[in-house]
Amino acid sequence: MGHRNFADMQDFLGKRLTVQNRHVLDQAAAQGRGGILVTGHFGAVEYLPLALSLSGYKIAMIVKFKTDSLRKQLMKRSAELDIILIDAEQDKVVFKALDAIKNGRLLITECDEFSKWIRHKSEKVSVFGNSVSQDKTLDFFYRRAKVPAMLGLMKRRNGGYVLSVTSLANGGEKVSLAKRAWNCLEEHILAEPYQWYQWKDAAVELAPFIENGRMNENYQPQGVPTGDTVLAGN
Repeated sequence: MGHRNFADMQDFLGKRLTVQNRHVLDQAAAQGRGGILVTGHFGAVEYLPLALSLSGYKIAMIVKFKTDSLRKQLMKRSAELDIILIDAEQDKVVFKALDAIKNGRLLITECDEFSKWIRHKSEKVSVFGNSVSQDKTLDFFYRRAKVPAMLGLMKRRNGGYVLSVTSLANGGEKVSLAKRAWNCLEEHILAEPYQWYQWKDAAVELAPFIENGRMNENYQPQGVPTGDTVLAGN
């Protein structure tokens, strides 16, 4: 989105956006404690931050910028919309993300970037029927922040867009947000597989876990970054 006309983008999306289950977002906003909005590489995910901002919600994202010029451009645009972008390449990323939540913002994070998962040693999640070591990042944020969590997907619909929101946890429940978020996203993927962009990444990253139908317990991805990279600038 960094190189598109900003005013045109706002006008374009504003005329074509419908929010499904807006009350989930409103309830989280009314509490003033912030929240965690989980999403995936699904539909028009590139419009998700703008859709939330135009709908009146304060958000924050962890972003990995491809170039310095893009970083400057997106930082300027985000400031106009009161969106906080947390540079994944800088220090104290986790602290800044938790602080944004504490200040009443929704932290947008993805749950389907398998190559970035920091895998749990013992906890598993079913991914398309296969047992896979689940990611620890979402559970860490949920335990620390203790705020409502929801799944938000930008679905393409008949020339327009539907922001579909599903409540995942209220902040007090002792649940695995990572597992619950993936299970919910998987339902949407199976219902509309053409809207999901991670099939190739899933095939590459999850294949080592499966050997003749069994879990490869010894597999651990190498070079997994410690920061939760969300919505890399494009």
